[in-house]
Amino acid sequence: MITKSLLKEARITEVISATTAGTSTIASSAVDMANYENVVFITSLGTAAADNGHKINQSSDDGSADDYTDLLGSSLLCNGTGKVVVSEVIRPTKRYVKCSVVRGTSTTINNCICIRWGAKTKSVTNTVTNSMNTELLVSPAEGTA
Repeated sequence: MITKSLLKEARITEVISATTAGTSTIASSAVDMANYENVVFITSLGTAAADNGHKINQSSDDGSADDYTDLLGSSLLCNGTGKVVVSEVIRPTKRYVKCSVVRGTSTTINNCICIRWGAKTKSVTNTVTNSMNTELLVSPAEGTA
């Protein structure tokens, strides 16, 4: 019996796919937190520069009447050598969140992955046709992959 599984208890989504080089800020698609308590954003950039990174924004209604606003202290920039930045928000105070990738120095965005976890309903599916395949191995034997 499986006691814990990230693939069964978290929702993994690509919220920004690969981009060409540029310096504009790119906002992710909206992430609905209705069934989840926590969220992690993992952004992979092409160029490590001290002014490239991401910040997290939130809205109560996906920007209809309540514009997306930055979360205090959520700006995380590369240290000049790392190309991956990771931010986690525990219990956001509004239903919808986004990750905005800030590109001060020209760079590509390889992608931005969102992991929602702390699901209130445990039946989570992560296989998305033409986007992501998942596999769960429980105490597997060694052998040909």
